[in-house]
Amino acid sequence: MDKILKNQRGAILVLVAVMLTGFLALAALVIDIGNMHVVGNELQNAADAGALAGARELVNEDMTINTARVHELADEAAMSNLTGMNGVAIKSIRIGHWTFPNGPFVENNNPYQLIGEPVPDLNSDPDFINAVEVTVSRSDASLAFARMFYPQYQREKTAVAYVGSYPPGTFDQPLAWCRSSVLDNNGNVNCRSFRASNDHDDTGGWTNYAQPCGAEGPNPKTLVCIDGNPRPVFPGGVKLPPGQVNAAFKDFADCWEKNSALDLLKSDGSEGQDKIPDQPWTLTVPVINCNGDKVSSCEEIIGTVTLQVVWISDPGGSLSGKKFPNVPPVFARPGKEPWVRPAGLSDPDAWKAFAEEFKLDGGNAPYNSKQIYVLPSCEFEPASTGMFSGPDQIPVLVR
Repeated sequence: MDKILKNQRGAILVLVAVMLTGFLALAALVIDIGNMHVVGNELQNAADAGALAGARELVNEDMTINTARVHELADEAAMSNLTGMNGVAIKSIRIGHWTFPNGPFVENNNPYQLIGEPVPDLNSDPDFINAVEVTVSRSDASLAFARMFYPQYQREKTAVAYVGSYPPGTFDQPLAWCRSSVLDNNGNVNCRSFRASNDHDDTGGWTNYAQPCGAEGPNPKTLVCIDGNPRPVFPGGVKLPPGQVNAAFKDFADCWEKNSALDLLKSDGSEGQDKIPDQPWTLTVPVINCNGDKVSSCEEIIGTVTLQVVWISDPGGSLSGKKFPNVPPVFARPGKEPWVRPAGLSDPDAWKAFAEEFKLDGGNAPYNSKQIYVLPSCEFEPASTGMFSGPDQIPVLVR
């Protein structure tokens, strides 16, 4: 028995040596995997920075493509994010077309930018230049044990930055005006008032800016009276909840009422405040296609409109904490004395006088519940120019 035990005394040392070798190999593999992950993150950051920098200078003011500048800035930004990394190379910097929302990216070296086409056509037209793709690679990452599995180890990362969106904060409120409420049959700008209902007499709708339309998004209420759309808005459909969103409308009316810059006159026209808005409220909101006077849950954005709200109907005080007048007691007129409600007129006649004075809906604006009345003069900008023109566009990463 003693002889057998003596013969096995060295076995533990051998076992420990084998296990230690395995532990060391495992530790080396873990370190290698971590190193590969770090390298991947650094490469992705470099690719992202290069694509964003290049896309920011993609289009010149004369609508030519700034090829040389794009390559210069993309290369500079990518390499500046790779400090201390050896063996790094800019594999490619490509200019081309990205079809929103999921691609593909198609390289295109057209020297001139397309403009003036409808947004859906631009979005699917590979001759429309709207993106920069940067691919960065590295082939000498330090590996130990993992080199057995990756003898030709090389990492590369690609990013695509897209120009052709409305940046965050472009739109002031989560409202969308129908085309027919902004442009007349001859294409002339002539804004009509906003109404969203379940009666199919809509002139607009509330939106949460969710894209694509099937995506989840917040209640429009959460987007009222903040710093505009919280994320970029791209070509394609945008989501609109059906009908009037009462909670959003109430908050919108409260935001209007509490804006002290809109309350500069007393009811007799003298200077002062009476907690009733009497100045135009300037807003920029998206314009959507709409089918007649019916707003669907998914509408195409065709441009922007900057308009001036003059009144929000609130009969019975259902929108704010007090009874609100059905007709403005006073309202400012640029270059003229303020309009003051004529004495002795009933509410319907006083409203008719107000609508005629400010030419609301051609002077015949009906007084409806939960309606937003605007001046007919407004500024419309088609999406094909507003989203894509000029070098000051803010690019976003799409891949």
